Amino acid sequence: MDERSRAVTAMIRLRRLAQINPPTPAFDRLVEDSEVTFMPLETVWADQRLDVSRVRSKATVAAGYVRFQAADVLCPKVTPTFQAGRSALIPELPSGVGAASTEVHVVRAHPGIADPRFVRYALLTKPFLEEGVSRFQGVAGLQRVPDDFLREFSVIDFTLEEQQRIADFLDDQVFRIDNIIEARRRQTDLADHVLQAEIERIWLPRQQAPMRHVLDVPREEDVPASWSIRPLGAFLSRITYGFTNPMPATDEGPYMLTAADIGDGQISYGTARRTSEEAFTGLITAKSRPETNDVLLTKDGTLGRVAEADGRPCCINQSVALLRPHAEYADGAIAEILRVRAYREALVFNAGGTAIKHLYISRVAAQKVAMPPSNVRASMVAESRKARSHFDFGLRSLTQSVELLHELKRSLITAAMMGDFETSAADGSRVPV
Repeated sequence: MDERSRAVTAMIRLRRLAQINPPTPAFDRLVEDSEVTFMPLETVWADQRLDVSRVRSKATVAAGYVRFQAADVLCPKVTPTFQAGRSALIPELPSGVGAASTEVHVVRAHPGIADPRFVRYALLTKPFLEEGVSRFQGVAGLQRVPDDFLREFSVIDFTLEEQQRIADFLDDQVFRIDNIIEARRRQTDLADHVLQAEIERIWLPRQQAPMRHVLDVPREEDVPASWSIRPLGAFLSRITYGFTNPMPATDEGPYMLTAADIGDGQISYGTARRTSEEAFTGLITAKSRPETNDVLLTKDGTLGRVAEADGRPCCINQSVALLRPHAEYADGAIAEILRVRAYREALVFNAGGTAIKHLYISRVAAQKVAMPPSNVRASMVAESRKARSHFDFGLRSLTQSVELLHELKRSLITAAMMGDFETSAADGSRVPV
């Protein structure tokens, strides 16, 4: 067995390469009004989304946060962020130190023994993420990876020179893959803008320039003279919101829909809780039971998402508004109109509340909309739905592409860290196909 073969079969604990949650004396030495980098959990990413731009005074983050310094690795400890593989290597910082959410572990490579990049890649391998999930502690929804798991996790005992070679290779390859992933994200954003422009072309056909203000929706000059501009409530026989009383949950029975179950254009029955037939018929009033062609509008949470009821037995809670069109408008037009970005922005602009915004049904009913005449509505609804269908197909393709790229990246990192192939060529020419 040659020297390399022996090296790649020897395993060591991660604690031999790095400290887990060590003290940061450089933070303590700063004066109280010094500015330090501040990193809540949403800023911790393994790719270009890493955000080290936020700052706070030392005095405001001296308690209740973990401390880190440049070249440390921040590893999220809480589900589901941990499984997403978002361990971040901290670059150079203006003050050299920072404070982060207590929901991260700080991993600091031993100088002269471990390359910080190599340590970070160890935390992005499949074995680390899969074994970490099996070591979660805490109750469902609040599970965390303990620091002992990091200390005891086994990695191959590469020399520092070999670590640097592997890290150089992965830096090159991961950078390329991340650039493609970012391009896919931009494509998704552009596709959404194209879709919204097409939807507005259909439902605000004369609009030639961006809206001056969301309260300008709709203007007489936006639509043909044959259209009717009236409050949304004029086209509805009912507008209400769902039940507020607690309901028993069961494995079978009618669905209990909340705002979280209303996607943009569809109802996510797979995420919805269910209740018993007895509770459904005995406790739920008619106003909370959608019928076919009713429009469901999220009034809490992410405001303004729209879906149409499809006739399945279900009820809605107070986070969802039910809009029942008059019979002559039960052709899908109201749902399509409410998907127009300009109308949604107007509804959100008029939302009530301070820290938490809500759509009040009185304000929803008062929102003016432009309704086309009956002889063209069917074709407009069909055109609008066709545009969204094409977008959904493209979005699924882009999403699948991004998922495959993430899997490729994780597999590449894992293979390199496990010594499964030679990484001396940073151009990837020896990467197995």
